[in-house]
Amino acid sequence: MIDPQGVPEVDPNETLARFIFSRSHIRRSDGTIKPDAFVPDPHAELSVMRHRDATESELWAAGHAIAALRDRQLHGRGDVGADAFLQRGLAVLAAPIINDGPPAR
Repeated sequence: MIDPQGVPEVDPNETLARFIFSRSHIRRSDGTIKPDAFVPDPHAELSVMRHRDATESELWAAGHAIAALRDRQLHGRGDVGADAFLQRGLAVLAAPIINDGPPAR
């Protein structure tokens, strides 16, 4: 995991994980994630987790921890390159996750 005291800037080649907490964001036909999972509604920001320095089990553990904090069920994870956001003119900002919960919105 990334050291919360020294969070580096996001590299365009980094992979980001979007945790899916709603079944409606997953297509029943093939299990793929719908684009709506990446729409920041009602906030102007979208929370994702960086793969950088995290193992697969650490990524899933973080997703389950966030689900527990929100009293939601984790249904999946969508992985996407940071460059996909940058190419659309969106900012990808580095922010640490504090141990007492997900980032503030």
